[in-house]
Amino acid sequence: CYAYAMSICLRYSESKEEAQEVLNDGFLKVFKNLDKFDFQKPFMYWLRRIMINTAIDYYRQNQNLRQNTDLQNAYSVAYDYNHAIEDITTQE
Repeated sequence: CYAYAMSICLRYSESKEEAQEVLNDGFLKVFKNLDKFDFQKPFMYWLRRIMINTAIDYYRQNQNLRQNTDLQNAYSVAYDYNHAIEDITTQE
């Protein structure tokens, strides 16, 4: 059950650490909502749906953080590029 849930989380995450966070949040939701589970249906389908929804929720919550990180990386690359050009021109 753990390996199955982790494989789902890894597909929807950018790193193993992020997948573990999604997995923990997902299992918390599973345990909190176990009384709502219909025992006439397969448990794995229900678990899969919760893990996918949890991964989507996690992505939405951290979307602004990812955009800011991407922007910071872009500025860093541009800064490094500009300094490399300046170094080349001053050496000539």
